[in-house]
Amino acid sequence: MTAATKRPKLSRLVFIAAALLLVVAGSLAAFWPRPTLVDLASVTRGALQVSIDEEARALVRQPYLVAAPSAGRLERVQLEVGDRVEAGKTVLARLRPSLPTALDERAREQAQAVIQASAAVLEVAKVEQGSAQTQLAQAEADLARMSSLFDRGLLSLSEFERFQQAQRAAQSRLDASLAAIALREAQLAQAKASAMQTHSPQKEGPQKEAPQTEGPEVGANETALTLLAPIDGQVLRVLHRSETPIQAGAAIMELGDIARDLMVEAELVSSDAVRIRVGNPVALEAWGGKATLSGEVTRIAPIAVTKVSALGVEEQRVRVEIALTSPPEARAGLGHGYRLKARIITWQTDEALVVPAAALFRDGEAWSVFAVETTQARGWQAHLLPQQRLVKRRVVVEANNGLQAAVASGLQTGEQVVLYPDKGLQEGQAVADRLAGL
Repeated sequence: MTAATKRPKLSRLVFIAAALLLVVAGSLAAFWPRPTLVDLASVTRGALQVSIDEEARALVRQPYLVAAPSAGRLERVQLEVGDRVEAGKTVLARLRPSLPTALDERAREQAQAVIQASAAVLEVAKVEQGSAQTQLAQAEADLARMSSLFDRGLLSLSEFERFQQAQRAAQSRLDASLAAIALREAQLAQAKASAMQTHSPQKEGPQKEAPQTEGPEVGANETALTLLAPIDGQVLRVLHRSETPIQAGAAIMELGDIARDLMVEAELVSSDAVRIRVGNPVALEAWGGKATLSGEVTRIAPIAVTKVSALGVEEQRVRVEIALTSPPEARAGLGHGYRLKARIITWQTDEALVVPAAALFRDGEAWSVFAVETTQARGWQAHLLPQQRLVKRRVVVEANNGLQAAVASGLQTGEQVVLYPDKGLQEGQAVADRLAGL
């Protein structure tokens, strides 16, 4: 065999060997175990808060509702919402006696007839009084003459007592007539009061004069009842502004001291309300100012009220009162009924071992995480074998705010844990950070 024949055979063998090596290398690369890509986060130490966030509103703690002490005619209220009032000095409203009801033609005629009848009866009573006075004068004169005869023994005792009885009877008739006159005068005054009618304000242009009844009329100079402010504060609401008849007890306006008596009210779901206590600190945000206001829970209602949410779901809501601890100048502009966001802090610390809440998963009755441990390989294996493997750790969770959790044991600062662990992950499995290659 010549050299030329050997040379092609050698080239063919080299080519076949190289192809076999490529196939073996590709097979090894395809079937070599690769680490599972996961999202990792570090365990840190720092401050952590657990809070309940809820919509709230600012309210005056003790608003004063000013009401009419008696029925009458309310004059037009001059105060506006937001005006300052001073206790015992600022005039809130004036209340005048009610105007009598206007009478129609028939009612006026009837009232006039009653007045005339009452006046006639009064005249009869006065005539009876004159007659009684005459009889009394005659009886007294007779008694005086008979008294002198009785003293001289010219008149018996029985006859003298008969004249005394006649004088007393005449006196009684005069007293009765005087009482009857007083009664008739009162009846006449009552009839005139019933006939009293109001005056309507004159409109522009010629007006037909309405017939007037006799008797006193209600004028503009009547004594008005003045209502003064009971507290120092501001007008929160004006419930009756225009001049109008008003009944006793009807509300006129509402007052309150926004500067010194402002509080915050929130309605929590009952399952959240049981987690808070009186004295819990509160951060008040989203009220329109730059600073976050501070507050403190002062009262938790012992009963819940059924409310319907925006989604139409019935919820049991509990009223919670929050006292503002920030100074008034820090909340300038905050008023009665304004909206806020209350963040009620139920747990907080400055030195917590913090792990992302997304790393936690249930392992039976306990909480667990997948921590990552790094193995130190040597030689050529350092480039081929994965160096990060999973280790399941049981942890004791102190608090969880939904984003971060504070753990009491099971982890150390600086360790890495797997976020959103998949159910297919197992302890000892090789992993790599998904973001390491980006």
